[in-house]
Amino acid sequence: MDYFLSHIGYIILAAVAIAAIGFALVYFGEKNSDGEGFQGGCGMGCSGCGNAASCGLPEKDIKRIEASIAKDKETD
Repeated sequence: MDYFLSHIGYIILAAVAIAAIGFALVYFGEKNSDGEGFQGGCGMGCSGCGNAASCGLPEKDIKRIEASIAKDKETD
């Protein structure tokens, strides 16, 4: 128990570092997923949910997303 308590600072620092790296990967991965960054009116992950019509996207972007999802389903 003494060993654990004497290294608790390192354990907390490692946990914070892992969490920060994980958050950065998700954030930047979503931001760059379509090459255009976050879309206005959409939350993270909106373009991948298959329900693009509920987003606040322009009509042309919704059509492009739906076509991409349909193409992905055809290849699976």
